[in-house]
Amino acid sequence: MEILNPPRQLIKEPSNPDAMREMATQAFRDGCRMYGGYVRPTQNMHPLFRSEGKKPNNDYSDIGNREHDAIVITHTDLDGLAAASMYEYLYDEVKILHADHGDEDGLSVVERVANRNPDCPVYIADIQPSDAPAWNRQLSRLDEAHIRDHHPAVQGVTEADYVHAEDKCSAEIVLLTDVQNPPNHLQTLAEAAGVRDLWRHEHRGFQRYALIEIAADICIRSEIIELFAEHGTGILDDCELYDALRRVNYERWMRTDVGLSLTELHDEREVGDITIRTIHGHADTNILAHHARNEFDADLIANVYPMPETDGGDTYIVPLRASPSAPIAGDIATLLNGGGHPQAAGASLTLKSTAPTARAVEAGAVIQQLARLVLEEG
Repeated sequence: MEILNPPRQLIKEPSNPDAMREMATQAFRDGCRMYGGYVRPTQNMHPLFRSEGKKPNNDYSDIGNREHDAIVITHTDLDGLAAASMYEYLYDEVKILHADHGDEDGLSVVERVANRNPDCPVYIADIQPSDAPAWNRQLSRLDEAHIRDHHPAVQGVTEADYVHAEDKCSAEIVLLTDVQNPPNHLQTLAEAAGVRDLWRHEHRGFQRYALIEIAADICIRSEIIELFAEHGTGILDDCELYDALRRVNYERWMRTDVGLSLTELHDEREVGDITIRTIHGHADTNILAHHARNEFDADLIANVYPMPETDGGDTYIVPLRASPSAPIAGDIATLLNGGGHPQAAGASLTLKSTAPTARAVEAGAVIQQLARLVLEEG
Protein backbone atom coordinates (compact mmCIF):
# COMPACT_ATOMS: atom_id res chain seq x y z
CA MET A 1 0.00 0.00 0.00
CA GLU A 2 1.34 3.42 -0.97
CA ILE A 3 0.84 6.23 1.51
CA LEU A 4 -0.61 9.26 -0.25
CA ASN A 5 -0.07 12.84 0.83
CA PRO A 6 -2.88 14.97 -0.61
CA PRO A 7 -4.36 17.80 1.47
CA ARG A 8 -6.22 16.35 4.43
CA GLN A 9 -9.85 15.78 3.47
CA LEU A 10 -12.82 16.75 5.56
CA ILE A 11 -14.33 13.78 7.31
CA LYS A 12 -18.03 13.28 6.76
CA GLU A 13 -19.80 11.87 9.79
CA PRO A 14 -22.60 9.31 9.21
CA SER A 15 -25.55 10.99 7.55
CA ASN A 16 -28.09 9.46 9.92
CA PRO A 17 -26.86 9.80 13.51
CA ASP A 18 -30.23 8.67 14.92
CA ALA A 19 -29.96 5.36 13.10
CA MET A 20 -26.35 5.04 14.26
CA ARG A 21 -27.39 5.70 17.86
CA GLU A 22 -30.10 3.03 17.57
CA MET A 23 -27.54 0.58 16.17
CA ALA A 24 -25.09 1.48 18.94
CA THR A 25 -27.76 1.02 21.59
CA GLN A 26 -28.62 -2.45 20.32
CA ALA A 27 -24.94 -3.36 20.00
CA PHE A 28 -24.31 -2.18 23.55
CA ARG A 29 -27.17 -4.27 24.92
CA ASP A 30 -26.07 -7.31 22.92
CA GLY A 31 -22.49 -7.01 24.15
CA CYS A 32 -21.29 -6.58 20.55
CA ARG A 33 -19.21 -9.74 20.91
CA MET A 34 -19.47 -10.94 17.34
CA TYR A 35 -17.72 -7.77 16.13
CA GLY A 36 -14.91 -7.68 18.65
CA GLY A 37 -16.35 -4.72 20.51
CA TYR A 38 -17.31 -2.56 17.52
CA VAL A 39 -20.78 -1.48 16.49
CA ARG A 40 -20.81 -3.39 13.20
CA PRO A 41 -18.49 -5.55 11.10
CA THR A 42 -15.59 -3.41 9.92
CA GLN A 43 -13.95 -5.63 7.29
CA ASN A 44 -15.93 -4.05 4.44
CA MET A 45 -14.98 -0.50 5.40
CA HIS A 46 -11.37 -0.71 4.14
CA PRO A 47 -9.23 -3.38 2.41
CA LEU A 48 -6.83 -3.44 5.38
CA PHE A 49 -9.54 -4.24 7.93
CA ARG A 50 -9.57 -7.90 8.86
CA SER A 51 -12.53 -10.15 9.53
CA GLU A 52 -11.02 -12.34 12.24
CA GLY A 53 -10.99 -11.49 15.94
CA LYS A 54 -8.14 -10.58 18.25
CA LYS A 55 -6.74 -14.07 18.79
CA PRO A 56 -3.15 -14.59 17.59
CA ASN A 57 -3.97 -17.00 14.70
CA ASN A 58 -0.29 -17.77 14.13
CA ASP A 59 1.06 -19.57 11.09
CA TYR A 60 3.73 -21.95 12.38
CA SER A 61 4.39 -23.68 9.06
CA ASP A 62 7.69 -21.89 8.41
CA ILE A 63 9.10 -21.24 11.87
CA GLY A 64 11.78 -23.84 11.17
CA ASN A 65 13.07 -21.82 8.20
CA ARG A 66 16.79 -21.26 8.73
CA GLU A 67 16.65 -18.16 6.52
CA HIS A 68 14.99 -16.13 9.28
CA ASP A 69 17.24 -13.43 10.72
CA ALA A 70 15.08 -13.31 13.85
CA ILE A 71 11.83 -14.62 15.30
CA VAL A 72 9.72 -12.07 17.12
CA ILE A 73 6.90 -12.85 19.56
CA THR A 74 4.66 -9.99 20.71
CA HIS A 75 1.28 -9.27 22.20
CA THR A 76 -1.61 -8.45 19.84
CA ASP A 77 -2.28 -4.84 20.91
CA LEU A 78 -0.78 -1.58 19.60
CA ASP A 79 2.25 -1.81 21.90
CA GLY A 80 3.02 -5.34 20.74
CA LEU A 81 2.54 -4.58 17.04
CA ALA A 82 4.58 -1.38 17.30
CA ALA A 83 7.43 -3.39 18.85
CA ALA A 84 7.10 -6.00 16.10
CA SER A 85 7.30 -3.29 13.44
CA MET A 86 10.64 -2.15 14.82
CA TYR A 87 12.14 -5.59 14.28
CA GLU A 88 10.49 -5.64 10.85
CA TYR A 89 12.42 -2.42 10.19
CA LEU A 90 15.70 -3.87 11.51
CA TYR A 91 15.79 -7.28 9.79
CA ASP A 92 15.43 -8.40 6.18
CA GLU A 93 13.86 -11.75 7.06
CA VAL A 94 11.87 -11.80 10.28
CA LYS A 95 9.15 -14.21 11.39
CA ILE A 96 6.58 -12.49 13.58
CA LEU A 97 4.32 -14.44 15.93
CA HIS A 98 1.81 -13.23 18.47
CA ALA A 99 0.73 -14.37 21.90
CA ASP A 100 -2.20 -13.63 24.14
CA HIS A 101 -3.82 -16.17 26.47
CA GLY A 102 -4.87 -19.81 26.41
CA ASP A 103 -3.32 -22.18 23.86
CA GLU A 104 -1.21 -19.42 22.33
CA ASP A 105 0.11 -17.69 25.41
CA GLY A 106 3.69 -16.46 25.42
CA LEU A 107 5.23 -19.56 26.95
CA SER A 108 3.54 -21.99 24.55
CA VAL A 109 4.68 -19.94 21.54
CA VAL A 110 8.26 -19.86 22.86
CA GLU A 111 8.11 -23.65 23.28
CA ARG A 112 7.00 -24.10 19.66
CA VAL A 113 9.93 -21.98 18.49
CA ALA A 114 12.38 -23.90 20.71
CA ASN A 115 11.11 -27.16 19.21
CA ARG A 116 11.48 -26.02 15.60
CA ASN A 117 14.19 -23.36 15.35
CA PRO A 118 16.27 -23.00 18.53
CA ASP A 119 19.27 -21.51 16.66
CA CYS A 120 17.43 -18.37 15.53
CA PRO A 121 17.60 -15.21 17.70
CA VAL A 122 14.25 -14.70 19.45
CA TYR A 123 12.85 -11.36 20.61
CA ILE A 124 9.87 -11.34 22.97
CA ALA A 125 8.10 -8.02 23.52
CA ASP A 126 5.13 -6.89 25.60
CA ILE A 127 4.76 -10.35 27.18
CA GLN A 128 5.42 -10.90 30.86
CA PRO A 129 7.42 -14.09 31.65
CA SER A 130 5.13 -14.76 34.61
CA ASP A 131 6.40 -18.20 35.69
CA ALA A 132 10.18 -17.86 35.90
CA PRO A 133 11.08 -21.59 36.23
CA ALA A 134 8.82 -22.60 33.32
CA TRP A 135 10.09 -19.77 31.15
CA ASN A 136 13.71 -20.54 32.00
CA ARG A 137 13.23 -24.14 30.87
CA GLN A 138 12.11 -23.05 27.42
CA LEU A 139 14.41 -20.04 27.09
CA SER A 140 17.43 -22.20 27.92
CA ARG A 141 16.71 -24.23 24.78
CA LEU A 142 17.24 -21.15 22.60
CA ASP A 143 20.68 -20.01 21.49
CA GLU A 144 19.72 -16.36 21.91
CA ALA A 145 16.68 -14.94 23.69
CA HIS A 146 15.70 -11.33 24.45
CA ILE A 147 12.73 -10.07 26.45
CA ARG A 148 11.54 -6.46 26.30
CA ASP A 149 8.64 -5.87 28.68
CA HIS A 150 7.04 -3.18 30.82
CA HIS A 151 4.72 -5.23 33.00
CA PRO A 152 5.77 -5.83 36.62
CA ALA A 153 9.22 -7.42 36.65
CA VAL A 154 9.49 -11.14 37.29
CA GLN A 155 12.40 -12.18 39.47
CA GLY A 156 14.50 -15.19 38.52
CA VAL A 157 14.28 -15.00 34.72
CA THR A 158 17.92 -15.80 34.00
CA GLU A 159 17.92 -17.47 30.59
CA ALA A 160 17.27 -14.34 28.51
CA ASP A 161 18.52 -10.81 28.01
CA TYR A 162 15.64 -9.32 30.01
CA VAL A 163 15.17 -5.53 29.71
CA HIS A 164 12.36 -4.12 31.82
CA ALA A 165 10.95 -0.67 32.60
CA GLU A 166 7.48 0.01 33.98
CA ASP A 167 7.50 3.71 33.08
CA LYS A 168 7.75 2.94 29.36
CA CYS A 169 5.76 0.79 26.99
CA SER A 170 7.45 -2.20 25.37
CA ALA A 171 7.79 -0.46 22.01
CA GLU A 172 9.67 2.38 23.72
CA ILE A 173 11.96 -0.18 25.38
CA VAL A 174 12.65 -1.87 22.02
CA LEU A 175 13.36 1.50 20.42
CA LEU A 176 15.86 2.47 23.13
CA THR A 177 17.49 -0.96 23.44
CA ASP A 178 17.61 -2.46 19.95
CA VAL A 179 17.22 0.32 17.35
CA GLN A 180 20.32 2.42 16.84
CA ASN A 181 19.68 5.93 15.51
CA PRO A 182 15.94 5.32 15.14
CA PRO A 183 14.17 7.30 12.41
CA ASN A 184 11.58 9.89 13.39
CA HIS A 185 8.63 7.80 12.26
CA LEU A 186 9.54 4.97 14.66
CA GLN A 187 10.08 7.42 17.50
CA THR A 188 6.59 8.83 16.95
CA LEU A 189 5.13 5.33 16.70
CA ALA A 190 6.71 4.39 20.04
CA GLU A 191 5.29 7.58 21.54
CA ALA A 192 1.82 6.68 20.26
CA ALA A 193 2.08 3.19 21.75
CA GLY A 194 3.17 4.60 25.09
CA VAL A 195 0.45 7.23 25.20
CA ARG A 196 -2.32 4.73 24.50
CA ASP A 197 -0.96 1.68 26.33
CA LEU A 198 0.04 3.52 29.50
CA TRP A 199 -3.11 5.64 29.25
CA ARG A 200 -1.30 8.98 29.28
CA HIS A 201 -4.58 10.74 28.62
CA GLU A 202 -3.17 14.18 29.47
CA HIS A 203 -0.85 13.91 26.44
CA ARG A 204 -1.65 16.23 23.55
CA GLY A 205 -1.74 13.30 21.10
CA PHE A 206 -4.03 11.03 23.14
CA GLN A 207 -7.07 11.43 20.88
CA ARG A 208 -5.17 11.40 17.58
CA TYR A 209 -3.26 8.28 18.57
CA ALA A 210 -6.58 6.54 19.21
CA LEU A 211 -6.75 6.05 15.43
CA ILE A 212 -3.37 4.29 15.50
CA GLU A 213 -4.66 2.04 18.29
CA ILE A 214 -7.76 1.20 16.24
CA ALA A 215 -5.57 0.43 13.22
CA ALA A 216 -3.60 -2.07 15.31
CA ASP A 217 -6.86 -3.49 16.62
CA ILE A 218 -8.70 -4.13 13.35
CA CYS A 219 -6.19 -4.13 10.47
CA ILE A 220 -4.61 -7.27 9.03
CA ARG A 221 -1.65 -7.68 11.40
CA SER A 222 1.06 -8.58 8.92
CA GLU A 223 0.16 -5.61 6.73
CA ILE A 224 -0.19 -3.02 9.48
CA ILE A 225 3.17 -4.12 10.94
CA GLU A 226 4.82 -3.51 7.57
CA LEU A 227 3.12 -0.12 7.27
CA PHE A 228 4.13 0.83 10.80
CA ALA A 229 7.73 -0.19 10.01
CA GLU A 230 7.80 2.01 6.92
CA HIS A 231 5.59 4.95 7.92
CA GLY A 232 4.86 4.84 11.66
CA THR A 233 1.92 7.07 12.50
CA GLY A 234 2.27 8.48 8.98
CA ILE A 235 -0.26 5.87 7.89
CA LEU A 236 -2.83 8.55 8.78
CA ASP A 237 -1.60 10.59 5.82
CA ASP A 238 -3.49 8.16 3.61
CA CYS A 239 -6.89 9.83 3.36
CA GLU A 240 -8.84 6.67 2.60
CA LEU A 241 -7.47 4.84 5.63
CA TYR A 242 -7.74 7.94 7.82
CA ASP A 243 -11.38 8.36 6.86
CA ALA A 244 -12.20 4.71 7.57
CA LEU A 245 -10.48 4.83 10.97
CA ARG A 246 -12.30 8.04 11.85
CA ARG A 247 -15.62 6.42 11.02
CA VAL A 248 -14.85 3.42 13.22
CA ASN A 249 -13.77 5.76 16.00
CA TYR A 250 -16.93 7.81 15.60
CA GLU A 251 -19.04 4.68 16.01
CA ARG A 252 -17.03 3.63 19.03
CA TRP A 253 -17.55 7.03 20.65
CA MET A 254 -21.26 6.84 19.84
CA ARG A 255 -21.44 3.45 21.49
CA THR A 256 -19.53 4.66 24.55
CA ASP A 257 -21.91 7.59 24.86
CA VAL A 258 -24.85 5.20 24.68
CA GLY A 259 -23.15 2.97 27.22
CA LEU A 260 -22.70 5.81 29.68
CA SER A 261 -26.35 6.79 29.31
CA LEU A 262 -27.38 3.21 30.18
CA THR A 263 -24.87 2.68 32.98
CA GLU A 264 -25.78 3.22 36.61
CA LEU A 265 -23.44 3.86 39.50
CA HIS A 266 -23.96 0.94 41.88
CA ASP A 267 -21.38 1.37 44.63
CA GLU A 268 -19.50 4.28 46.24
CA ARG A 269 -16.70 3.93 48.77
CA GLU A 270 -13.76 5.87 50.15
CA VAL A 271 -10.30 4.96 51.32
CA GLY A 272 -8.72 8.00 52.91
CA ASP A 273 -9.05 10.79 50.37
CA ILE A 274 -9.60 8.42 47.44
CA THR A 275 -13.11 7.94 46.06
CA ILE A 276 -13.88 4.49 44.60
CA ARG A 277 -16.85 3.95 42.30
CA THR A 278 -18.06 0.63 40.89
CA ILE A 279 -20.38 0.23 37.91
CA HIS A 280 -21.88 -2.83 36.25
CA GLY A 281 -21.01 -2.07 32.66
CA HIS A 282 -21.09 -3.76 29.31
CA ALA A 283 -18.79 -4.29 26.35
CA ASP A 284 -15.98 -1.87 25.42
CA THR A 285 -15.12 -2.08 29.09
CA ASN A 286 -11.84 -0.18 28.92
CA ILE A 287 -13.14 2.89 27.10
CA LEU A 288 -16.33 2.89 29.14
CA ALA A 289 -14.35 2.73 32.39
CA HIS A 290 -12.18 5.67 31.31
CA HIS A 291 -15.14 7.92 30.59
CA ALA A 292 -17.14 6.66 33.55
CA ARG A 293 -14.36 7.77 35.90
CA ASN A 294 -14.94 11.33 34.75
CA GLU A 295 -18.71 10.94 34.56
CA PHE A 296 -18.97 9.74 38.15
CA ASP A 297 -16.14 11.92 39.51
CA ALA A 298 -14.06 9.05 40.85
CA ASP A 299 -10.38 8.70 41.72
CA LEU A 300 -10.69 5.00 40.93
CA ILE A 301 -13.45 3.28 39.01
CA ALA A 302 -14.11 -0.41 38.41
CA ASN A 303 -16.37 -1.73 35.68
CA VAL A 304 -17.76 -5.21 36.39
CA TYR A 305 -18.58 -7.12 33.21
CA PRO A 306 -19.26 -10.85 32.58
CA MET A 307 -16.54 -12.76 30.78
CA PRO A 308 -17.91 -13.43 27.25
CA GLU A 309 -17.02 -17.12 27.30
CA THR A 310 -18.64 -17.64 30.70
CA ASP A 311 -21.76 -15.51 30.33
CA GLY A 312 -24.12 -16.61 33.02
CA GLY A 313 -21.24 -17.89 35.14
CA ASP A 314 -19.51 -16.25 38.08
CA THR A 315 -16.31 -14.83 36.53
CA TYR A 316 -16.20 -11.14 35.65
CA ILE A 317 -13.81 -8.83 33.83
CA VAL A 318 -12.94 -5.81 35.97
CA PRO A 319 -11.17 -2.95 34.13
CA LEU A 320 -9.79 -0.32 36.51
CA ARG A 321 -9.07 3.32 35.73
CA ALA A 322 -7.38 5.69 38.18
CA SER A 323 -6.72 9.41 38.24
CA PRO A 324 -3.15 10.78 38.10
CA SER A 325 -3.52 11.73 41.77
CA ALA A 326 -4.35 8.12 42.78
CA PRO A 327 -2.32 5.85 40.46
CA ILE A 328 -3.10 2.55 42.18
CA ALA A 329 -5.00 0.65 39.46
CA GLY A 330 -2.02 -1.52 38.51
CA ASP A 331 -1.21 -2.46 42.10
CA ILE A 332 -4.81 -3.52 42.77
CA ALA A 333 -4.98 -5.52 39.54
CA THR A 334 -1.73 -7.30 40.44
CA LEU A 335 -3.22 -8.38 43.78
CA LEU A 336 -6.12 -9.86 41.77
CA ASN A 337 -3.65 -11.78 39.56
CA GLY A 338 -4.30 -9.33 36.75
CA GLY A 339 -2.02 -6.62 35.47
CA GLY A 340 -1.64 -3.24 33.90
CA HIS A 341 -0.31 0.16 34.75
CA PRO A 342 -0.80 2.80 37.46
CA GLN A 343 -3.75 4.48 35.74
CA ALA A 344 -5.09 1.67 33.54
CA ALA A 345 -5.28 -1.97 34.55
CA GLY A 346 -7.59 -4.94 34.67
CA ALA A 347 -8.23 -8.29 36.30
CA SER A 348 -11.00 -10.82 36.77
CA LEU A 349 -13.10 -11.55 39.83
CA THR A 350 -15.21 -14.50 40.91
CA LEU A 351 -18.40 -13.13 42.41
CA LYS A 352 -21.27 -14.92 44.17
CA SER A 353 -23.97 -12.28 43.67
CA THR A 354 -26.42 -12.62 40.80
CA ALA A 355 -28.03 -9.17 40.48
CA PRO A 356 -25.95 -6.38 38.82
CA THR A 357 -26.13 -4.03 41.81
CA ALA A 358 -25.21 -6.78 44.26
CA ARG A 359 -22.29 -7.84 42.06
CA ALA A 360 -20.99 -4.27 41.91
CA VAL A 361 -21.29 -3.92 45.70
CA GLU A 362 -19.46 -7.22 46.21
CA ALA A 363 -16.69 -6.18 43.79
CA GLY A 364 -16.50 -2.72 45.36
CA ALA A 365 -15.89 -4.23 48.79
CA VAL A 366 -13.00 -6.32 47.43
CA ILE A 367 -11.45 -3.36 45.63
CA GLN A 368 -11.81 -1.12 48.69
CA GLN A 369 -9.99 -3.69 50.81
CA LEU A 370 -7.19 -4.02 48.26
CA ALA A 371 -6.92 -0.24 47.84
CA ARG A 372 -6.48 0.11 51.59
CA LEU A 373 -3.76 -2.56 51.52
CA VAL A 374 -1.94 -0.86 48.63
CA LEU A 375 -2.04 2.53 50.33
CA GLU A 376 -0.86 1.13 53.66
CA GLU A 377 2.09 -0.58 51.99
CA GLY A 378 2.66 2.43 49.75
